[in-house]
Amino acid sequence: MTNIEPPRSEAVTTIEHAGVLPDLTCMPAYLVPGHRRGQRLSTQISCSYCGVGDGAILADTTVRPFVLTGAQPTHGCVKLGQSRMEQASAHPIHTTPSVLDRTTGRRRPITYGEAISWLAFHVLGHRGPGARTLVYACGQVDYFTVFAMQEVFRLLGVRNVTGNAEHCLNAGAVHNEVLTGQEGPFITIDQAFNGPNRVFLLNGWNGMISHPPAYRLLARRTDLDAYLVEVMVTETAKDLARRLSDDRVLLVRPRSDPHLALAVAHEILTRHARAVEERFVTRFSDAGTFAAFRELALSEPYAPENVVVRIAAEERYRLPLLRAIRELAAKLADPATVPIAIPSVGLSQSSGIVAHCLWGNLLAMLGKYGLRGEGDPAGGVLRLPGQINAESEVQGLSRKFFMGRIPIEQADEAARRMGLPPGSYKRVLEDTPRAALDYSEPTPGERELFLCVGTQFEANMPNRRRWTDKLTDSSSTLVVIDPIPDPWSLAHADLIIPSPPHPATTKLYQNGEWRLRLSVPQKKAPAETRSDATIIYDLMAEITGLLEADAGLAARHADLAGHLRSGYLRRRFCQPPGKGGRGLRRVDGEVSRVQLWNRVQDYLHGGSGPLYCAFDHADGTPIRWGELLRSHSVVYGGVGVNRYLLDYADPDASPFRDIYRAPRLFTFFVPTEADLFLPEGIVLNSGRSSLSDDRRRIRFATSTFNSGKATPVADMPDEHPLHVSPSLAERIGLEDGGLAKVTSTRHGASVELPVTVSDRVKGDTVYVSFHRSRAQEGRGLYINDVTDHEGRCAYSSQVQLKIQPVTLEPAVARRRRPLMAAHHEAPVWEGIDTPLVVSRLLWETADTCTVRLQSDPPRRFVYLPGQYCTLVLDVGGRRVTRSYSISSSPSRPYALDLTVKRVPGGLVSNWLLDNLRTGDRLRAKAPRGGFRLDPDDLPDKVLFIGAGSGVTPLMSMSRWLCDVSAPVDAVFLQSARHADEAVFDRELRLLAERHRRHFSYRLVTTRTSGGGRLDRALLDAEVPDLRDRVAYLCGPASFMDAVTQLLTGLGLNPSKVRRESFGTVAEAPEPGAGTCRVDFVRSGRSVTAVQGRPLLDAAESAEIDLEYGCRSGTCGDCRVRVVSGRLASPPSDALTGDEIAQGYTLACVSRVEEDCVVDI
Repeated sequence: MTNIEPPRSEAVTTIEHAGVLPDLTCMPAYLVPGHRRGQRLSTQISCSYCGVGDGAILADTTVRPFVLTGAQPTHGCVKLGQSRMEQASAHPIHTTPSVLDRTTGRRRPITYGEAISWLAFHVLGHRGPGARTLVYACGQVDYFTVFAMQEVFRLLGVRNVTGNAEHCLNAGAVHNEVLTGQEGPFITIDQAFNGPNRVFLLNGWNGMISHPPAYRLLARRTDLDAYLVEVMVTETAKDLARRLSDDRVLLVRPRSDPHLALAVAHEILTRHARAVEERFVTRFSDAGTFAAFRELALSEPYAPENVVVRIAAEERYRLPLLRAIRELAAKLADPATVPIAIPSVGLSQSSGIVAHCLWGNLLAMLGKYGLRGEGDPAGGVLRLPGQINAESEVQGLSRKFFMGRIPIEQADEAARRMGLPPGSYKRVLEDTPRAALDYSEPTPGERELFLCVGTQFEANMPNRRRWTDKLTDSSSTLVVIDPIPDPWSLAHADLIIPSPPHPATTKLYQNGEWRLRLSVPQKKAPAETRSDATIIYDLMAEITGLLEADAGLAARHADLAGHLRSGYLRRRFCQPPGKGGRGLRRVDGEVSRVQLWNRVQDYLHGGSGPLYCAFDHADGTPIRWGELLRSHSVVYGGVGVNRYLLDYADPDASPFRDIYRAPRLFTFFVPTEADLFLPEGIVLNSGRSSLSDDRRRIRFATSTFNSGKATPVADMPDEHPLHVSPSLAERIGLEDGGLAKVTSTRHGASVELPVTVSDRVKGDTVYVSFHRSRAQEGRGLYINDVTDHEGRCAYSSQVQLKIQPVTLEPAVARRRRPLMAAHHEAPVWEGIDTPLVVSRLLWETADTCTVRLQSDPPRRFVYLPGQYCTLVLDVGGRRVTRSYSISSSPSRPYALDLTVKRVPGGLVSNWLLDNLRTGDRLRAKAPRGGFRLDPDDLPDKVLFIGAGSGVTPLMSMSRWLCDVSAPVDAVFLQSARHADEAVFDRELRLLAERHRRHFSYRLVTTRTSGGGRLDRALLDAEVPDLRDRVAYLCGPASFMDAVTQLLTGLGLNPSKVRRESFGTVAEAPEPGAGTCRVDFVRSGRSVTAVQGRPLLDAAESAEIDLEYGCRSGTCGDCRVRVVSGRLASPPSDALTGDEIAQGYTLACVSRVEEDCVVDI
């Protein structure tokens, strides 16, 4: 490698977010058949995170927030928007490759070509004796990347090509292979959630966090019939109990789901034996395995009354659990019901495939595991994987299989499909297989290259310290391919090659319903980046060139030299010499996806015939690239049409087949004694739930789920608490707000976590969220320091993250405990039931005072910047309420500041300023209000204009923007008669000084010589880009009217003007707008609303806590039924035709036109 120039010394280049990249104006030519240029750019974008596989049309690229339409297969959630990566994330996006200078510890940039040379050097250097390469994919790699890994690394002799699906996700797929011969789905999202007689069995699925749009489809059913099996009261558990009853949440001990499934089977076989579908058992299944399963389920230990004693989360849940088992068994046995099981990733991370298989057994013996003859589901499992491309990982990333689940022992079959002669994968068979969890095994005397596509592996792997010790060992070399390398990778990776961020590259995904989705780039990729797939193919092209140029190198790699002499390497991986030449064409630096698609289809359909996962339509016709390019989304393989078709009328029917599509029988899974063990002692469970009622916590958990480094840092918690049940806390001696030392009983590592005592966890199970926190980023606090990599499923190698054995003990506080539980997960203050204590009175001016409030007992205040709080007071023996804007920032959640100004003749404000003293106790309603900043929908630029006490909500917004370093440019103009009347003037000047790049401030004094006025000249000087901003106004009504007229006269769109209002006082109406009465019948409240304003505004002014999410008509959370009256409602995909016919509308976008009655 002496021909590689040393790295240059300038800094590695980065960008804050993908929004700064240039827009593409036409389709990349490497996507277009014939590689034609100038084709119209598709505006289809795809979610890059969850397994639902949502996509939508970008309706207008010029507006922000951008408008999405036609989302499917569901309506999407916050992550669909986040996939555009237009907000700054936790770490910057890298635009140049870099190498680590181990002498200085600093990174140095190199070109893309140099990076490929370095990569080839490392890979070839680890092919000799005493060396190996291990490949690990932990990001949302696309299908072409998975295929490239197969084609390139297996040819290089690398057996261990795997991903995080192996140890986190794949039991949900692999169990189906055990039962039927093929992994993969057979019903679609639409079939699962739509249709009559559905009974939903949710196995640990916390859909409100992991798949919000899918959960909304379920929750909106008017005939909802569902049971949730859980070990704690998650967000979904609370919501389902509210919608149905507490008995619908089956609270069990960790890893006891297999016992529950056997108990339900026992109940059916004893009380509903006639429900067993004999035709399925005799025609489509293996009789011997059914007999063995039946014998086990009928045995005395699995009688429901015995099972509930073993598995109930606590003794008080035994009777409700017994009732639920019998009720569920009766419903499943009913011939009319269509059971839909939705398992969670968490189910896989406790019992592996065991519980999945036993629930599959149960549905199969009822004949409800497949499609009826007409194609409707008889029942089955809906797969909603944890990440967008988990299916491709299952199909192609494994030490045990080649692409398409071809067993590793059938290497010549895979070689033939790649156009290779027999014996080409001899090195693969000789390589020692290592599960991903065993990559950290010490290998004395051997050198190992770790090639990781995606980062955060150092945080996400169980027994983390063992993993990081391995990666930092002198015998290990680490190469990372990722657009957002995390700080650990930047400090330790020998080579980093960034691929483009999601909006700037092509991705082909397949979700849990085998929906192929093509994500087309909207942005131009940085010049020194290439897609993951192209990087891998360029690596092989570089190796080909090196072998051609160096006979000695070719002699050392005789297997590759043979493929070189045959011409295989050049025609398979290198750029063809001309238009008609053979090779793998690059267009503008990217590998032709048209050519890759044809190569994939040749592999899937070659050899011994089509594989089970070949990209075919339901009728067996191969899907062509042009179809996918036009539609962007195709469900393949007959899912929802004829896959697992239980056609009893056809004597030749064979619904189940192996990977080569040869018929086989359904095999009932019979667990061993070891498969059914129940963990004893204290069990640590970690997962996605925030286990909080704090909407910000819930939003962050949803936003960061499988998006990790790409999630904006707003709302990131300081640290995640350890949730402990009251009984366990009392036994161990733990206190709410204290610290607990958590120690692994397997390897002895410990972490200290703040304690939240909560009845949402049960018995001896403790819980902590595994999402990122500021403690992880700043203090290196990782929950995976105490998790273990050895406990895993015997069938799938899936780690048992949900049943980690630990010990607990109180820890000495690392800092003096304050009066309130600052930095700990204190419960959320929810209003009137928890009193507030005046902790300080801060006089801002002669007539304006900030009242600082804290909760007693300690609680966290949760609100959005700009909202208000309503005090409930006793003034002169009279109950009065008054609303005051909050001036504090929600980023500092343990104090609530209300700033009050003396008003001539004012009853409440003056009473407060004259009578309040430190230590006084007050009551208040929870924060609310529509005048606010929404962290999920921030403008690029804002203009704050305030006068008098109207500065208060604008101060909350300003403090929050500066606290979280939000990517928003803010200009603040305050109008006051004299400088000494300007509220917060000194602090605003300090904010402008400290945050000068994004925040500016100007005080305008109207009664001072030379003070000036808020007029056109001042705005032209201070806000030259006025039309680009969203204006927030607050002050006296006459002031806001005058400023609104001034701003719109200067060309600011009226829709970009926001004005404060309290109670029933709405924003100023458009000229000529009238008012109407809105009656909320169930709440018993009425309000006068302004014509043309959203119904949600009227609900908020009536102090009705209406659920909402997007405020743009996308999510459907604010769905309400209008009993009478007319509203102007735009079309929305979030409502079905039936719902619209029943009078449902979306409160956030439906505007009041006349008196109306609403069913709230």
